[in-house]
Amino acid sequence: MKTSIQTLDKSDESVLSLPESIELPYGMPGFPGVHQFTISPLGPGMEPFLRMESVDPAGLVFVVVPPGALFPDYSARIDEEHVEGLGITGAADAGILAIVTLGVPPKSPTVNLLGPLVLNLRTGKAAQVVQHGSEYPVAAVLVGAPEGSETETGPTDLADEGDDTAGPTSGKG
Repeated sequence: MKTSIQTLDKSDESVLSLPESIELPYGMPGFPGVHQFTISPLGPGMEPFLRMESVDPAGLVFVVVPPGALFPDYSARIDEEHVEGLGITGAADAGILAIVTLGVPPKSPTVNLLGPLVLNLRTGKAAQVVQHGSEYPVAAVLVGAPEGSETETGPTDLADEGDDTAGPTSGKG
């Protein structure tokens, strides 16, 4: 059985109540030993984008965004195993963040809609939940993104072009 979770959007007050830190007990693909992260604003005027930075080891930084702020019709499905593992008891407990990959110019930034982070907003527990059987892309281009723009966190560490994972940003910056 799967539960459908509507994503947070700009008008949703729970965007403001994201936990300051999250724990990914299962790790993330490509980063299995990294479990603790802090969530903070990316910078003035950069809303709705957020900074997700590892605690131990320090310095691994991802740019994340509530996907509903950019893709209003987006919704994610989470299986019962993840619902139970994250301790989600109802829709009010759940939040969704998507990882942004900052393209090296001239590539535009993209958002991973295929593997969102599902969070328990009460406890801060989270997991990357692949949307099996969906048509969501792993690299949805941000429409209207200025070509060649970079954020203050710097360019993306590039993975092999055949790699379908979203890359972290440089911890420098």
